[in-house]
Amino acid sequence: MVDRRLRTETHEQEAQRANLKLIGPSISKDKNKKNYQFNDCTHYQDIGVKEVREFRFRCQTCQELKLNREASVQNLTLIGAGKNAQYRYYQFLNCGHFQELTTGNVRKGGKHVGCKTCKHNDLLEEASAANVTLIGSGRSAHYRKYLINDCNHVTDLKTQSVRDKAFKCPHCKDAQFIEEAQAAGLTLIGAASEELEVKSKAENYRLYRCNECQHEQNFKLAHVRIGNISCAGCSTDDLKKRADISGWNIIRFNVDGPFHLASCKSAAHERLVRSGQLGKGNLQCSECFEEKLTNDAKGVGLTYLGEANRQLFDANYRLFQCDKCSEELTLRVVNVRQDSFICSSCDPNHLDRPSLVYLLRVQHANKTWLKLGYTNNLETRILSYGLIPDCFISVLATLQFDRGRTAKKFELALHKKSKKHRLNKREMQTYHTRNGHNECYPKKLENALLEQITAGNPVTILSQ
Repeated sequence: MVDRRLRTETHEQEAQRANLKLIGPSISKDKNKKNYQFNDCTHYQDIGVKEVREFRFRCQTCQELKLNREASVQNLTLIGAGKNAQYRYYQFLNCGHFQELTTGNVRKGGKHVGCKTCKHNDLLEEASAANVTLIGSGRSAHYRKYLINDCNHVTDLKTQSVRDKAFKCPHCKDAQFIEEAQAAGLTLIGAASEELEVKSKAENYRLYRCNECQHEQNFKLAHVRIGNISCAGCSTDDLKKRADISGWNIIRFNVDGPFHLASCKSAAHERLVRSGQLGKGNLQCSECFEEKLTNDAKGVGLTYLGEANRQLFDANYRLFQCDKCSEELTLRVVNVRQDSFICSSCDPNHLDRPSLVYLLRVQHANKTWLKLGYTNNLETRILSYGLIPDCFISVLATLQFDRGRTAKKFELALHKKSKKHRLNKREMQTYHTRNGHNECYPKKLENALLEQITAGNPVTILSQ
């Protein structure tokens, strides 16, 4: 039968559009193909009529020449076709081995081209040098399955680790870990659980069960080895009990290192508490304490304002305002609670009674100093200082006033003029153990202070 589709006008026009020249029927006698010549390179090739129509073709001769050039660059010889269009069969010129490679990898070269036979032989030699036997492929390209000759365990190892002889049998290591766990009172369960918070080097952790309490927890292998472990489950139970003793409920453990989020039982106020604060009696809730201060103050005609000046007063004092006269008062918390205070502006008190300004000389084997103050009972005032033993007191001068307010004003004027000579209060606290350490002066001011007190008129203290 004669093929009547050998040279039709339509085929010739399609060939011209594709930059081809229609020569004739297919050399391979495929009725779906024609033989064409490429105008650019003059090569001849059988191409499907449909492929020409849709421009889905290329010169295979040029392609093979290109592949040959790329192979030569990589020290390869192109032998022939591969298992599919992406592969070709090559020979390595260095070693003579044959191998299928993708044309893309040959084009890239470098690490993308390597003789598997040579690599396998290298792996065999490296395995023999490391006293292991190569069995087959591993879980990824970087691993192989080996038989460790010393213990006869089969496992996946990194080829680089075998090459460097830097590996340990994981099965033998697990046996060691099991023994270490038993010595620490634990049972090794397996790999660390998903609850492990450590992001890096998770392989250094395992999941264990505490034999005594059956709690499960992730521990670091090194900590188990030296017995430096504590059961978080048991610690949690213990913390709950201690928190209950202190009047708190734990909401979340280890929010910030040793701190836990807890709520007070009385009003459910939340705060961070340290482990060491729990179980030692009642732990005060600052919010509840502030609310109680507000209520206590309201009950005795005061308004609670907040903290007192900590440079002058300790934590037992707070700042209040008198509801009657709006005077601000710094008072001890216990005095407000017991309603045992007086307002210096609107309540009758010691400032309305006769008082005196006094000057004392205090002598000790290590130091001599002056004490200036005012009081309505000098004997009681001296006892309130809490002077250390072996202190000898001399009353140098007193000045009587009808009212404590006037005495206080006179005393403050003396202090103001002589403030720059005042002795260090921290040093004086070693002698005045309770109070009075703020108003001490050096002995060199004795004459000047005596003159002013006896004259009843404080003037500028002259440098002595």
